[in-house]
Amino acid sequence: MKIEKKTITPSIAKSMLEKNTNNRNCSTKTVLVYSNSMKKGLWKEDTFEVIKISKSGRVLDGQHRLQAVVKSNMAINFHIAYDVDDSVFDVLDTGKKRNASDVFKINNVKNSNVIPSMIQLYFSLKNNFNVRSTQLTKSNSELIFIYEENSTFWDMVGTKSLTWYHNFSKILPPQYVGGFYAFFYEISKDDATNFMDDLANGTTDNKAILILRKRLVDDKVSIRKISSDVKFALIIKTWNFYRTNKTISCLKFDPINEPFPTAI
Repeated sequence: MKIEKKTITPSIAKSMLEKNTNNRNCSTKTVLVYSNSMKKGLWKEDTFEVIKISKSGRVLDGQHRLQAVVKSNMAINFHIAYDVDDSVFDVLDTGKKRNASDVFKINNVKNSNVIPSMIQLYFSLKNNFNVRSTQLTKSNSELIFIYEENSTFWDMVGTKSLTWYHNFSKILPPQYVGGFYAFFYEISKDDATNFMDDLANGTTDNKAILILRKRLVDDKVSIRKISSDVKFALIIKTWNFYRTNKTISCLKFDPINEPFPTAI
Protein backbone atom coordinates (compact mmCIF):
# COMPACT_ATOMS: atom_id res chain seq x y z
CA MET A 1 0.00 0.00 0.00
CA LYS A 2 1.21 3.51 -0.82
CA ILE A 3 -0.17 6.89 0.22
CA GLU A 4 0.22 10.12 -1.70
CA LYS A 5 -1.30 13.58 -1.66
CA LYS A 6 -2.99 14.33 -4.95
CA THR A 7 -5.17 17.04 -6.46
CA ILE A 8 -8.45 15.41 -7.47
CA THR A 9 -10.22 17.25 -10.25
CA PRO A 10 -13.86 16.52 -11.19
CA SER A 11 -12.71 14.48 -14.19
CA ILE A 12 -10.32 12.40 -12.07
CA ALA A 13 -13.05 11.86 -9.47
CA LYS A 14 -15.45 10.66 -12.18
CA SER A 15 -12.83 8.22 -13.43
CA MET A 16 -12.20 6.85 -9.93
CA LEU A 17 -15.94 6.44 -9.30
CA GLU A 18 -16.43 4.43 -12.51
CA LYS A 19 -14.89 1.45 -10.71
CA ASN A 20 -16.93 2.06 -7.58
CA THR A 21 -19.04 -1.11 -7.77
CA ASN A 22 -20.84 -2.88 -4.92
CA ASN A 23 -20.26 -0.01 -2.51
CA ARG A 24 -22.59 1.33 0.15
CA ASN A 25 -25.52 3.48 -0.97
CA CYS A 26 -24.48 7.06 -1.52
CA SER A 27 -26.17 9.70 0.67
CA THR A 28 -27.34 12.59 -1.52
CA LYS A 29 -27.57 14.82 1.55
CA THR A 30 -23.98 14.10 2.58
CA VAL A 31 -22.68 14.77 -0.93
CA LEU A 32 -24.58 18.08 -1.01
CA VAL A 33 -23.22 19.18 2.37
CA TYR A 34 -19.67 18.30 1.32
CA SER A 35 -19.98 19.99 -2.08
CA ASN A 36 -21.41 23.17 -0.55
CA SER A 37 -18.47 23.26 1.85
CA MET A 38 -16.04 22.85 -1.04
CA LYS A 39 -17.65 25.60 -3.11
CA LYS A 40 -17.54 27.99 -0.16
CA GLY A 41 -13.86 27.33 0.46
CA LEU A 42 -14.54 25.77 3.87
CA TRP A 43 -13.37 22.25 3.08
CA LYS A 44 -10.30 21.36 5.14
CA GLU A 45 -7.87 19.36 3.05
CA ASP A 46 -5.10 18.27 5.39
CA THR A 47 -7.14 16.16 7.82
CA PHE A 48 -5.45 12.93 6.71
CA GLU A 49 -8.85 11.30 6.24
CA VAL A 50 -7.53 9.07 3.49
CA ILE A 51 -9.46 8.00 0.40
CA LYS A 52 -8.81 4.28 0.08
CA ILE A 53 -8.49 2.60 -3.32
CA SER A 54 -8.29 -1.19 -3.57
CA LYS A 55 -5.85 -3.19 -5.67
CA SER A 56 -8.63 -3.64 -8.23
CA GLY A 57 -9.24 0.12 -8.38
CA ARG A 58 -12.43 0.05 -6.31
CA VAL A 59 -13.15 3.00 -4.00
CA LEU A 60 -13.31 1.40 -0.57
CA ASP A 61 -13.66 4.64 1.37
CA GLY A 62 -14.28 8.15 0.06
CA GLN A 63 -17.12 7.90 -2.44
CA HIS A 64 -19.03 10.81 -0.86
CA ARG A 65 -15.97 13.06 -1.06
CA LEU A 66 -15.38 12.14 -4.68
CA GLN A 67 -19.04 12.66 -5.57
CA ALA A 68 -18.83 16.06 -3.88
CA VAL A 69 -15.82 17.01 -6.02
CA VAL A 70 -17.85 16.20 -9.13
CA LYS A 71 -20.91 18.08 -7.89
CA SER A 72 -18.99 21.15 -6.74
CA ASN A 73 -16.81 21.18 -9.88
CA MET A 74 -13.87 22.00 -7.62
CA ALA A 75 -10.36 20.54 -7.54
CA ILE A 76 -9.54 19.36 -4.01
CA ASN A 77 -6.36 17.91 -2.50
CA PHE A 78 -6.74 14.52 -0.82
CA HIS A 79 -4.45 11.90 0.64
CA ILE A 80 -5.01 8.72 -1.39
CA ALA A 81 -4.11 5.22 -0.21
CA TYR A 82 -3.60 2.87 -3.17
CA ASP A 83 -3.43 -0.94 -3.37
CA VAL A 84 -5.53 -1.51 -0.24
CA ASP A 85 -6.72 -5.08 0.12
CA ASP A 86 -10.39 -5.43 -0.88
CA SER A 87 -11.05 -7.50 2.24
CA VAL A 88 -10.82 -4.45 4.54
CA PHE A 89 -14.02 -2.95 3.09
CA ASP A 90 -16.30 -4.64 5.62
CA VAL A 91 -14.53 -3.05 8.60
CA LEU A 92 -14.30 0.50 7.25
CA ASP A 93 -16.37 3.33 8.76
CA THR A 94 -17.61 1.21 11.67
CA GLY A 95 -16.58 3.83 14.21
CA LYS A 96 -18.66 6.81 15.36
CA LYS A 97 -18.46 9.74 12.96
CA ARG A 98 -17.72 13.07 14.60
CA ASN A 99 -20.77 15.28 14.80
CA ALA A 100 -20.82 19.06 15.14
CA SER A 101 -20.85 18.90 18.94
CA ASP A 102 -17.68 16.77 18.86
CA VAL A 103 -15.97 19.32 16.62
CA PHE A 104 -17.01 22.23 18.87
CA LYS A 105 -15.81 20.35 21.95
CA ILE A 106 -12.45 19.65 20.35
CA ASN A 107 -12.19 23.40 19.71
CA ASN A 108 -12.89 24.08 23.43
CA VAL A 109 -16.22 25.80 22.81
CA LYS A 110 -18.33 26.25 25.93
CA ASN A 111 -21.80 24.70 25.58
CA SER A 112 -20.52 22.72 22.59
CA ASN A 113 -23.45 20.31 22.87
CA VAL A 114 -26.08 22.95 22.00
CA ILE A 115 -24.47 25.87 20.13
CA PRO A 116 -24.11 24.04 16.77
CA SER A 117 -27.85 23.28 16.73
CA MET A 118 -28.63 26.88 17.67
CA ILE A 119 -26.60 28.14 14.72
CA GLN A 120 -28.26 25.66 12.36
CA LEU A 121 -31.77 26.65 13.49
CA TYR A 122 -30.89 30.34 13.24
CA PHE A 123 -29.99 29.92 9.57
CA SER A 124 -33.09 27.84 8.90
CA LEU A 125 -35.28 30.56 10.41
CA LYS A 126 -33.53 33.22 8.35
CA ASN A 127 -34.64 31.24 5.30
CA ASN A 128 -38.28 31.15 6.43
CA PHE A 129 -37.83 27.76 8.09
CA ASN A 130 -37.06 25.92 4.87
CA VAL A 131 -35.25 23.56 7.22
CA ARG A 132 -35.85 20.48 5.11
CA SER A 133 -33.76 21.87 2.28
CA THR A 134 -30.36 20.20 2.30
CA GLN A 135 -28.97 23.40 0.79
CA LEU A 136 -29.38 24.94 4.25
CA THR A 137 -27.75 22.13 6.19
CA LYS A 138 -24.42 23.39 7.45
CA SER A 139 -21.41 21.11 7.56
CA ASN A 140 -19.32 20.82 10.73
CA SER A 141 -16.63 23.05 9.22
CA GLU A 142 -19.21 25.67 8.23
CA LEU A 143 -20.74 25.69 11.72
CA ILE A 144 -17.41 26.13 13.48
CA PHE A 145 -16.43 28.82 10.95
CA ILE A 146 -19.69 30.72 11.63
CA TYR A 147 -19.11 30.39 15.38
CA GLU A 148 -15.53 31.64 15.20
CA GLU A 149 -16.61 34.68 13.15
CA ASN A 150 -18.65 35.88 16.13
CA SER A 151 -17.74 33.66 19.06
CA THR A 152 -18.55 36.29 21.72
CA PHE A 153 -22.12 36.57 20.43
CA TRP A 154 -22.70 32.82 20.21
CA ASP A 155 -21.21 32.24 23.67
CA MET A 156 -23.66 34.82 25.02
CA VAL A 157 -26.55 33.19 23.17
CA GLY A 158 -25.59 29.78 24.56
CA THR A 159 -25.33 30.99 28.16
CA LYS A 160 -28.57 32.99 28.14
CA SER A 161 -30.48 30.24 26.35
CA LEU A 162 -29.54 27.59 28.89
CA THR A 163 -30.72 29.91 31.68
CA TRP A 164 -34.06 30.46 29.93
CA TYR A 165 -34.31 26.73 29.23
CA HIS A 166 -34.09 25.93 32.94
CA ASN A 167 -36.33 28.84 33.94
CA PHE A 168 -39.01 27.53 31.60
CA SER A 169 -38.81 24.08 33.23
CA LYS A 170 -37.10 22.63 30.14
CA ILE A 171 -40.28 23.05 28.09
CA LEU A 172 -38.38 24.23 24.99
CA PRO A 173 -35.05 22.57 24.06
CA PRO A 174 -32.10 24.95 24.48
CA GLN A 175 -31.29 24.79 20.76
CA TYR A 176 -34.78 26.12 20.01
CA VAL A 177 -34.41 28.90 22.55
CA GLY A 178 -30.98 29.87 21.24
CA GLY A 179 -31.89 29.64 17.57
CA PHE A 180 -34.90 31.89 18.04
CA TYR A 181 -33.07 34.29 20.31
CA ALA A 182 -30.29 34.78 17.75
CA PHE A 183 -32.89 35.18 15.00
CA PHE A 184 -34.95 37.74 16.93
CA TYR A 185 -31.80 39.48 18.24
CA GLU A 186 -30.92 40.38 14.66
CA ILE A 187 -34.30 42.15 14.38
CA SER A 188 -34.25 43.89 17.77
CA LYS A 189 -31.71 43.22 20.52
CA ASP A 190 -33.85 44.61 23.34
CA ASP A 191 -37.12 43.07 22.19
CA ALA A 192 -35.46 39.68 21.71
CA THR A 193 -34.12 39.67 25.26
CA ASN A 194 -37.38 40.90 26.78
CA PHE A 195 -39.44 38.45 24.75
CA MET A 196 -37.36 35.47 25.85
CA ASP A 197 -37.37 36.68 29.46
CA ASP A 198 -41.18 36.94 29.43
CA LEU A 199 -41.63 33.60 27.67
CA ALA A 200 -39.28 31.73 30.01
CA ASN A 201 -40.35 33.33 33.28
CA GLY A 202 -44.04 33.98 32.64
CA THR A 203 -43.88 37.26 34.57
CA THR A 204 -45.75 39.27 31.96
CA ASP A 205 -49.22 40.52 31.20
CA ASN A 206 -48.72 40.07 27.46
CA LYS A 207 -51.64 37.89 26.39
CA ALA A 208 -49.95 36.40 23.34
CA ILE A 209 -46.91 35.23 25.32
CA LEU A 210 -49.08 33.74 28.06
CA ILE A 211 -51.16 31.85 25.48
CA LEU A 212 -47.99 30.55 23.82
CA ARG A 213 -46.58 29.45 27.17
CA LYS A 214 -49.74 27.46 27.87
CA ARG A 215 -49.66 25.86 24.42
CA LEU A 216 -46.05 24.80 24.89
CA VAL A 217 -46.62 23.47 28.42
CA ASP A 218 -49.70 21.54 27.30
CA ASP A 219 -47.75 20.11 24.37
CA LYS A 220 -44.99 18.94 26.68
CA VAL A 221 -47.35 16.63 28.56
CA SER A 222 -49.58 15.72 25.62
CA ILE A 223 -49.42 12.40 23.82
CA ARG A 224 -50.24 14.06 20.51
CA LYS A 225 -47.41 16.53 19.91
CA ILE A 226 -47.41 19.73 17.92
CA SER A 227 -45.12 19.36 14.91
CA SER A 228 -41.92 21.39 14.98
CA ASP A 229 -42.89 23.56 12.01
CA VAL A 230 -46.23 24.47 13.61
CA LYS A 231 -44.54 25.12 16.95
CA PHE A 232 -41.99 27.39 15.29
CA ALA A 233 -44.73 29.23 13.40
CA LEU A 234 -46.58 29.84 16.68
CA ILE A 235 -43.45 31.30 18.26
CA ILE A 236 -42.94 33.67 15.34
CA LYS A 237 -46.61 34.70 15.32
CA THR A 238 -46.38 35.43 19.04
CA TRP A 239 -43.24 37.49 18.46
CA ASN A 240 -45.09 39.51 15.81
CA PHE A 241 -48.03 40.09 18.18
CA TYR A 242 -45.57 41.14 20.88
CA ARG A 243 -43.79 43.57 18.55
CA THR A 244 -47.05 45.15 17.39
CA ASN A 245 -48.69 45.16 20.85
CA LYS A 246 -51.65 43.24 19.42
CA THR A 247 -54.04 41.64 21.90
CA ILE A 248 -55.27 38.17 20.95
CA SER A 249 -57.64 35.60 22.42
CA CYS A 250 -56.30 32.50 20.63
CA LEU A 251 -53.14 31.39 18.90
CA LYS A 252 -53.14 28.98 15.97
CA PHE A 253 -51.40 28.14 12.72
CA ASP A 254 -52.77 26.16 9.77
CA PRO A 255 -49.80 24.83 7.76
CA ILE A 256 -52.06 23.83 4.86
CA ASN A 257 -53.77 27.18 4.34
CA GLU A 258 -51.29 29.62 5.86
CA PRO A 259 -47.80 30.54 4.66
CA PHE A 260 -45.06 30.22 7.23
CA PRO A 261 -45.02 33.56 9.09
CA THR A 262 -42.31 36.13 8.57
CA ALA A 263 -40.87 37.70 11.72
CA ILE A 264 -41.13 41.47 11.93
